[in-house]
Amino acid sequence: MPSLPELVRDHTDLGPDDITWLGLLQADWQIIADLSFADLVLWLPDREGTGYWAAGQMRPTTGPTALVDDVVGSFVATGRRSLLDAALRDGRIAREGDPEWRDDVPVRVEAIPVRRDGRIIALVARNTNLHGVRTPSRLELSYLQTASELTQMIAHGTFPFPGQRSDHADSPRVGDGFVRVDATGKVTYASPNAMS
Repeated sequence: MPSLPELVRDHTDLGPDDITWLGLLQADWQIIADLSFADLVLWLPDREGTGYWAAGQMRPTTGPTALVDDVVGSFVATGRRSLLDAALRDGRIAREGDPEWRDDVPVRVEAIPVRRDGRIIALVARNTNLHGVRTPSRLELSYLQTASELTQMIAHGTFPFPGQRSDHADSPRVGDGFVRVDATGKVTYASPNAMS
């Protein structure tokens, strides 16, 4: 399986700082996958403008996967994934109402532009297996709201946060405990695991 730096070097004009940004995103994207109950795929637009290369994939630990196969290293031609095309062209999150069907599984797909210094350097496809969707609890609504805000930050170029990351090998997962605070620091939600 090719690495992110290999795919960038072989298929894009992105620079070292862009690779660092994408690495920072991938360091924290398990959290986004878990909060979204969705698989994430990092797509790199190729330098010729003919399509996208899958450079990363993350499955959620909070719900069923929507992608049975690993897609890293695969290529999708422009026009084959209209949401990727729309997110790249319009510079905003693209979503459709009707699910895609994959192996008899309905999958909701969204495409999120990854912005750095005002440029779109990649796209994240969020793939939600709709067989796992049920009436959401307060916990699930808090997860989804937080995931939505993080993906908006990715689209605006304000997430991930620049700087050196610590080793995430022992990082807790969302299910270990989740606390949501507002802009003033007031706790607006704490999951049962966070309170125990």
